[in-house]
Amino acid sequence: MKQDLKNVEGLVLRAYNIKDSSRIVDLLARDQGRISFMARGARRDKSPSLNLTQPYVEGRYNLQPGRSIYYFKDGQIQNAHLGLRKSIRRLALTEFSIEALTSVVFTEGDPILYDFMVTYLGTVEEAGESDLTRLLGAYLFKLVSLVGFRPSLGSCLECGGGVKLPLVFDLHGGGMVCDDHPGRPGQRTLSMDQYQELVAYLTQPFREIREGSREEKGELYRTTARLCLAYFQIQTGRDRFKSLAMLQDLGLV
Repeated sequence: MKQDLKNVEGLVLRAYNIKDSSRIVDLLARDQGRISFMARGARRDKSPSLNLTQPYVEGRYNLQPGRSIYYFKDGQIQNAHLGLRKSIRRLALTEFSIEALTSVVFTEGDPILYDFMVTYLGTVEEAGESDLTRLLGAYLFKLVSLVGFRPSLGSCLECGGGVKLPLVFDLHGGGMVCDDHPGRPGQRTLSMDQYQELVAYLTQPFREIREGSREEKGELYRTTARLCLAYFQIQTGRDRFKSLAMLQDLGLV
């Protein structure tokens, strides 16, 4: 039987309009995982849930159980993340990031993943336009690692030897391989700059990645982001994203 969920800390992933004025909200709750709830009358101009049920809003939510779904009672906004709507490129990146997240996160609560997500969104808000592609690559590489597919960058997958030239990343195996082993489909030869980017994505927080971004390295960030996307798709088996075409059209990947 569903229980009352009081003072739930959560991030609105998506909101779906239903009937004349209500919404179904897909919420990533810090401790409870993904939760769906209905907010009756949320689309009315003076509704207390109008702003609380907007996508990307971070807040506190009090929910009451119904037969098959929770119902919104009241709540309070913690962070509206309005900066995510400052440009079409930033908004497209956010939409894709949410789609990637929901493709691999289902119901269980994970405070580490929740904190990771809100930190990332906060960094995207602060970022310059030229920083967004680098943040995308880092996000995909960190997310795939958090859900169980952390790549090995410090030694060869096959023999355990140290990383050496030529630098080869195995998308299927999940890490670096040395040239003592025959090539196979899914292996990519990396430049030293690309390899260093991947190491930075795993070892540096989002803020440092944003602060270290350089506009003149845009092509490096795009090729590395495409590599991170391919790795995410292969390892998770999630290879179809409705919002990916917009990222490509905007030159983000």
